[in-house]
Amino acid sequence: MSLVFRVAVPLSLLITVACAADPDGTEPAEAEAAAGAATVAAVGEAAVVSGWYADSSGLTATVAAVPVAEARVVATGNAQRALTAAVTAPACVAVTTDQATFVAATFTDCTGPGGRGGLTGTVRGELAFVTTPCGPAMCPTALRWTVTSELSWGDGATLAGTWTVEVPVATGATRSFDGALTATASDGQTVAAAATASWTRSADDCVALDGDASLTGSTSGALTIAGLRTCPGACPSAGTIAWTGPRATLQWSYAAGATVTITAGQRTFTLPLACTP
Repeated sequence: MSLVFRVAVPLSLLITVACAADPDGTEPAEAEAAAGAATVAAVGEAAVVSGWYADSSGLTATVAAVPVAEARVVATGNAQRALTAAVTAPACVAVTTDQATFVAATFTDCTGPGGRGGLTGTVRGELAFVTTPCGPAMCPTALRWTVTSELSWGDGATLAGTWTVEVPVATGATRSFDGALTATASDGQTVAAAATASWTRSADDCVALDGDASLTGSTSGALTIAGLRTCPGACPSAGTIAWTGPRATLQWSYAAGATVTITAGQRTFTLPLACTP
């Protein structure tokens, strides 16, 4: 979905992709744009949820110093704290863990990352490791969480799915997930996606995301996210989102500023974004 990848991915990858309606009144792929927006939101939500489990602080880059038994306690403890800290009123989330193999959370009308309200539902992560020998023990090179999510927000949006997120121990390394998601946008558009994505987080808390998804549901098609860069409280500052559907090929391009450039077939135009440049 930091120098230590702490708490959640602090981004609004809940990107409101501008509708691809042409300013002159034609609407070449409005429904498909809505479906693409739902899928971008799904990938972004999955990155945020995965981020709750992605804190590898306490597991040093010199993995020989951290045997798996110790890493289990550190990793589950980090995830437990991150899930609690991800909401503005921690009393609305109940977090359970066996301090070894899983961390689960039940949210009840929470306000989540980015200030989005009405977060309700469950998230559960099952922990495994990628390991390497370190003397007589095995030490982790990466955490591997299998995450199951059933979440809804006050605006009517939902996210359900199961995916695997892999978190290298090395600071600043690329995180990734691979799984199946079903996202429903606040307008009722529902899309199921088989998705893969990878992201990094820099020292300034900005996130760069790449991803691919094949879609079924309200519409069918393929979505590719390339070099999408977002920073806390700001508009996307770089990257593209390309959508290929049965009726249209669309592309959203982001640069510095509160606008998005949309290419729909042979036409290109710019629309404002509801965010801070």
